[in-house]
Amino acid sequence: MIKSSNRVALVLMISSIVLLLVFQVLWLISEYRNEKEILRKEVTGTFRGVLIALQDTVTQQNIQVLSDGNRVVTRRVFEDSVLRSGTTDRRTFAVFMGRPGTEDSTRMHEMDSISGQPNVVIRFNRDSLAIDSVRHHYQSALSDAGINLPFHITRLRRNAQPVAAEENQLVSEPVRVFPFDRFQATISNYQPYLYRQITTQVFFSIFLTALTFLAFFVMYRSMRMQQRLVELKNDFINNVTHELKTPVATVSVAIEALKNFHALDNKTRTEEYLNIAQSELNRLTLMTDKILKTSNEEVQYAREPVHLEKVIQSVLDSMKLVFEKNEAIVNFGKEGDDFTVNGDEDHLTGVIYNLLDNALKYVEKIPLINVQLKTLANEIEIRIQDNGMGIPNEYQKKVFDKFFRVPTGNVHDTKGYGLGLSYVKQVVSAHHGTIAIDSDKDKGSIFTIRIPKA
Repeated sequence: MIKSSNRVALVLMISSIVLLLVFQVLWLISEYRNEKEILRKEVTGTFRGVLIALQDTVTQQNIQVLSDGNRVVTRRVFEDSVLRSGTTDRRTFAVFMGRPGTEDSTRMHEMDSISGQPNVVIRFNRDSLAIDSVRHHYQSALSDAGINLPFHITRLRRNAQPVAAEENQLVSEPVRVFPFDRFQATISNYQPYLYRQITTQVFFSIFLTALTFLAFFVMYRSMRMQQRLVELKNDFINNVTHELKTPVATVSVAIEALKNFHALDNKTRTEEYLNIAQSELNRLTLMTDKILKTSNEEVQYAREPVHLEKVIQSVLDSMKLVFEKNEAIVNFGKEGDDFTVNGDEDHLTGVIYNLLDNALKYVEKIPLINVQLKTLANEIEIRIQDNGMGIPNEYQKKVFDKFFRVPTGNVHDTKGYGLGLSYVKQVVSAHHGTIAIDSDKDKGSIFTIRIPKA
């Protein structure tokens, strides 16, 4: 059920990320097109403004005022309107356009034949507005607008078709100048400019995407961790149930034997059954204590002299029946005389019991266990060696973690709840000691504990 829910959540997360990416791509494309349209309107408007300004300048420069007397031609840039309101001074204007192939709009002697004899004449030809001048003023206008892009100016003659935009080009609308010509501006290589214009949107999109990915990643890791914790909880409950059933069942059998098979009449057998029951009850106490203590990091340990030789011998005696049942060969050796440390005897007993219990559990042949107690300069060393399955190198640093069990071989066929070595590590550390492991797969393990002397 949990895995199914996690799959649904993962699918929803992936779908959300994909939809978010699609939305952001569409948004960035829309922003790009908007900036492109803004650029097109800006370059067209700027181009039109430049041409109108140049046309006005050329018009003013080509106004000629004719005197009534000697036909002397002078230049004038007028500031008022053509027809002055409120006066009777009305001037006649004539505009002369050059013919193809002529350099001027009209010759002076042609003016004599014009009826009405205009006193103001405006003359143009095809080259009144030069492309170089348009290019220079247009470039200045674009620079003032912050647009530094390469462009090309095209003069369109009569009946000429407007320039069509090619790929990677922006073309302005044709702008008519005088009756003769039209001009167009072609902007090229404008994409980098547009990319710079939407840089803020791009970085915001990247930031939003990264933040979303991070949030979903944290959520996914949390879900995986919760799933792992649920699995560990289930394994823990199953394994603890099995572990607790064993001593309870043993005690029940011993009591039943005392009641139903007249064992009370046999003092020796009665003592044997009682010792078995006592041993199993001690084991049950250690297990429950270990479970409770390892769940609390702030365990209070007693500080009193503890004779490690006595502790080890006591554990070996209590496990005698278990060793016999498993046909285990157990050797206990000593080097030195004083094996006293300051600590908690109950918890140190639990350490020895856990290591010996593991040596019996994780073996596929006749167990061979060597226990060595040795006095060093300032420490007491306990070394427990077995001929079990061994622990692969990649898991040796993790075996002291809570609930961890080696996920290889047949380890999980053996019941346990992944707290034994964690408990051992906690107790040894609380006694200011160290624990090390030397193990090879299928070659057994050696656990070495060193605790400061009393």
